[in-house]
Amino acid sequence: MKLALHTCCAPCLIGCIDWFLGSDGTTVDGEPFAVDDVRCVYYNPNIGPADEYARRRDTFADYAIGRGLDWVELEYEPDAWWRAIGDDRRFGVRCAGCYRVRFERVADWAAAAGYDTLATTLAISPWQNLDAINATGRAAAATRGLRWLACDLRPLYRAGQQRAREMGIYRQKYCGCELSLNE
Repeated sequence: MKLALHTCCAPCLIGCIDWFLGSDGTTVDGEPFAVDDVRCVYYNPNIGPADEYARRRDTFADYAIGRGLDWVELEYEPDAWWRAIGDDRRFGVRCAGCYRVRFERVADWAAAAGYDTLATTLAISPWQNLDAINATGRAAAATRGLRWLACDLRPLYRAGQQRAREMGIYRQKYCGCELSLNE
């Protein structure tokens, strides 16, 4: 399996990358899978302001390079995120648009780059809506001929955060969008 892993931030990646890399024989949705190739795809147009985006991106890149992980950054497009969330900016409602724009863009990249499977590090966060993540991810993957790897990685969250803390990795205090910063 060639996996394009949408990566939201370094702390979430720290918490789950070993699970993806050591997935031989693991079962997801009742099916065994093994990952042969993982590429971390950093696409987070939701993060604002721009200096916060740069700080999270740089922290992610430093960690990925240090671990020897393959990764790519897609263009920072905050205007695409604002369009995707629409006029109803309530928490939960805007999150659906946020997942959609991110997963669709990463799925486009993955299909063009020859990957067959898509997943996200967001599946580790107890603060995210896992059902909405998986529904949105499945839709984005299916329309591009990809498989969505639905997994619940939330049990790994605390250990990943602890490892990030011990490593001195920047751990943000809000999900990423300026609306959540103000809330």
